[in-house]
Amino acid sequence: MSNGDMYRDDGLKKYNRGALADAQAAFQKALAAYEAEGKPDLVAEMRANLGTVARDQGRYDVADGLLREALGFFEQAGDAKRLAMVRGTLAGVVSALGDKQAAYDLYVQAADAFQALGETQMHRDTLKTMGALQIKRGKVNMGRDIMTDAVNTGETVGFGQRLLKAALNLATFRWLRKLLNRS
Repeated sequence: MSNGDMYRDDGLKKYNRGALADAQAAFQKALAAYEAEGKPDLVAEMRANLGTVARDQGRYDVADGLLREALGFFEQAGDAKRLAMVRGTLAGVVSALGDKQAAYDLYVQAADAFQALGETQMHRDTLKTMGALQIKRGKVNMGRDIMTDAVNTGETVGFGQRLLKAALNLATFRWLRKLLNRS
């Protein structure tokens, strides 16, 4: 195991525990180690990880820059899965910065890539986020349809997914009723 791998693994553990500053420090060490080891794909991955930490810290401008650097590398490298992952993360940042349409477009690209790669759970999660974004934008029907697609994504629809679909339909109905009663 290389030094970069050790720092990366340490950073992931710290990130999963919510220790963002410690995770950031570990990812920065991993980035430097990977640069010294001549591993540009892992350098880009660490930039994406640092962008994710910055996003979680509310430093959206920093996150945007780091994620776009990683995005550029993965586009050139043709790494479809990591490209989709970075697009999904960048979409959240772009949304937080106020460009909801650009965020939606990034989510669409990520969802399409996950579907093409057969990454069912990532595809489903991206669709859920897309649906929530559309509902926040006031595009309730579109958001509900996307979330319904998310629930139905996969080989089989289990009891939990059917329950989520029913809850989603009920929540949408209640939200619309409240909206209409205000008018």
